[in-house]
Amino acid sequence: MNSRKALLVLGMHRSGTSLLTGLIANGGFSIGKSVMAPAEDNPKGFFENQRIVDFNERLLNSFGLGWSSWQTLPDRWFFSLNPEVSKEATDLVEKEFGDSSEICIKDPRICRLLPFWRSVLTELGFEIVVVLTTRQSDEVSSSLQARDGMGKARADALWLRYNLDAMQSIEGTRGIHVSYQTVLEEPYAALSKVSALTGVDLNAPEEGFVDHALKHHESATIPTWAALVSECCRRFPEKPDPVLESLVFPLIADLAEQEHRVLSQSLEGVSLESSSGKEAALFNQAEEAKRHAISLSTELESGRKYIADLERERQIKNELIEQQENSLQEKTLEAESHAKSLMTSIEDAREYSQSLEETLNRKETELVEASKALNRKESELIEASKALNHKESELVDVSKAFEAERAQREEYTQSLLSEVNRKESELVDAHAELKQRHQDLEDMRRSLMDKTHELEAERRRFRFQRKMIDMFKREDNV
Repeated sequence: MNSRKALLVLGMHRSGTSLLTGLIANGGFSIGKSVMAPAEDNPKGFFENQRIVDFNERLLNSFGLGWSSWQTLPDRWFFSLNPEVSKEATDLVEKEFGDSSEICIKDPRICRLLPFWRSVLTELGFEIVVVLTTRQSDEVSSSLQARDGMGKARADALWLRYNLDAMQSIEGTRGIHVSYQTVLEEPYAALSKVSALTGVDLNAPEEGFVDHALKHHESATIPTWAALVSECCRRFPEKPDPVLESLVFPLIADLAEQEHRVLSQSLEGVSLESSSGKEAALFNQAEEAKRHAISLSTELESGRKYIADLERERQIKNELIEQQENSLQEKTLEAESHAKSLMTSIEDAREYSQSLEETLNRKETELVEASKALNRKESELIEASKALNHKESELVDVSKAFEAERAQREEYTQSLLSEVNRKESELVDAHAELKQRHQDLEDMRRSLMDKTHELEAERRRFRFQRKMIDMFKREDNV
């Protein structure tokens, strides 16, 4: 599991996302450096990153849309984006959040752009979790009417678009649903759910941060279509009702027809003399409702095509997953084969180590024998030296006797001289032999030193191989 967490707060504009994100930010999550300033319609603050909001609006503009557009994004819009767009978003996150390990991003536009941001944040190594926040459709439309002068039909269509896009995009993403009512009335319970989702202990909210006076619009009766969508959102992270996509647009069309009938009835009850202007206005509103119903029917067909594309995409992804699983199985088999080969190599190395150890013991035995032979040669050299000294003493004695008896033993002297010459020759030979033995001894000593060096090299190789074997064993254990 990734150590960095990215918490995405999703929800339609005016649905309490600012209040919830404020609680999360005060609880310890980073919302970046460029925080949007509070405004008259949101005095506590939006708790949005201004640079991310601007980026998302530019991204919607590139498809000819904006935050207030209820029309669908182009088919396969995510796959048509230039790689530079992803790089810009990646750089933006890195600059705004640095090395923060727990970040929170809130912008209602992400309801429509979630696939893009999920890709960017995953590439940066974040584990993504989602909190989906919803508020009753008529409360949202009333708030948008008060703030932006937006018509109810458009506000309802926008509420529907944001929530449907969010529900389609978050499937398979870990997350929870928290209603605006829960955030407002039970902020501790809302934070507790977020803590359980993220595994992060959040700080308690500041006293007075949650202000019930901020709720200016109350829900009256909830339309059937809105109740259906709200129920699907409430069930998140369960999969949405499979009939949602096929029911919701006819319900919208039906709603428009009902409004048209109400307007028509209102026209009948208005006096023609006193309210011709009102009649024209109501008639125009009725015509607008009809056009809106037709537009929504067209939107339904587009939505169905979009769902079919998503289904085809899902099948392609399932095939890719199956291929990856097969590839993973093959790699697993290869890894097992490699492990067996490695075990065989370790056994061979162990046998080789034992062989080296035996060779080392044998070399040590040979070294001991060579050392003993050297000691014997040194003893022989000492004995030869003693014999040489003895012969030199004898030669001196013979020379003295020869000189003493020379006058009397001339003939014997000649004979003795010959004997002396012979003895000298033997002495020279003995001396030469002694030198040769000394040279042989020196050669043996050099040979012994070479063998000692070879033995030391063998010992170092043995130690290195033993370390390598130990390393293989540790890797094998790991």
